[in-house]
Amino acid sequence: MLLDSDADVERHHDEAETPLSLAASGHQAVVELLLDSGADIGLVDTFGATPLLHACRHGHMGIFNLLVSKGANMASAKKAGETALCVTCEAGHLSVVQALLNMGADANAGDARERTPLMIAAWYGGEDIVLLFLEKGAQVNAEGEQGMTALAFAV
Repeated sequence: MLLDSDADVERHHDEAETPLSLAASGHQAVVELLLDSGADIGLVDTFGATPLLHACRHGHMGIFNLLVSKGANMASAKKAGETALCVTCEAGHLSVVQALLNMGADANAGDARERTPLMIAAWYGGEDIVLLFLEKGAQVNAEGEQGMTALAFAV
């Protein structure tokens, strides 16, 4: 009804998120409706996050798959340099991590603080995700801020 009345599908609200970013946090039917109404799949919010990053953070595979099928950029990153893979490791969503890796996400790409996805998974206790990165050949001894490795993040 609102969309039929020309509601602005890309307007940020006070928290700086777009309607599509908010919907990507768990409302697939709304995501579909907004995309069908012309919402920009690559529009970033004030934090630099795309709708895909919101779907990754919340672990919604259906929304993730929909956004990727519509051309969402997996390489997009937040202002802090967090990639979709970093955000997903922090949140601990194994199925989304697997999907990103299967689609070619770089398992060793660090964020602005030089933390790799493996370091982030180790820090947040994602044992299954850590094992997945080890199976994929992630750089175990890569150094982030202050020379910290994944092992240092794990302890």
